[in-house]
Amino acid sequence: MILVLSGGLTGCTVASLVGANSEPPPVTYDLSAAPRHRLGHLDIQLTVNEPSAVEALSTARIAIKPGPHEISYFAAAAWTDKLPRLLQFRLVESFENSHILRAVSAGNDRIRGDFGLSLEIRDFQVEVNHGTARAHIRLFVKLVDEDKGALVSSREFSATVRAVSDSTVAGVEALKNAFSAISIKIMRWLTSRRIIVADAG
Repeated sequence: MILVLSGGLTGCTVASLVGANSEPPPVTYDLSAAPRHRLGHLDIQLTVNEPSAVEALSTARIAIKPGPHEISYFAAAAWTDKLPRLLQFRLVESFENSHILRAVSAGNDRIRGDFGLSLEIRDFQVEVNHGTARAHIRLFVKLVDEDKGALVSSREFSATVRAVSDSTVAGVEALKNAFSAISIKIMRWLTSRRIIVADAG
């Protein structure tokens, strides 16, 4: 059975998931960068900015949607960092693993790239319906020409992976797999459509 912390949309911290001093700290989980894939190559430097998200997802808590209009959280479980920051650094790592760019950095590094990647986290949760659990991730991505300050292209990406059970571990594993899949989609979008090359020409 999934254990959740309900009604937690008031901005409580990770520490409040475990209560005062009577309970152990939450088990922390990490996302995995996508493995190396054979993709094209772009001779550019890309800056991946920290994603934006509504308050319910801008947290280290791991979200569950037991219904279309309700958000809860896994009890005694948390990401290793707030989700937007964690997603940013694992996406940077995914780009590094695939060697598709001349260079890639996080926006926090204060290194200006040729292009910037801005993301909005629209969904990042385990959804439960009649005993079936699935991870669902939806990101809206914008590619910006940093020199011109102009939008080059934008697109929404989504990935859904069924969890083998409704346990915490299974739900997190499904989210990790969905994130890996969506990372590959974003990298393939940048290379196969050659949107940067077309803009530069």
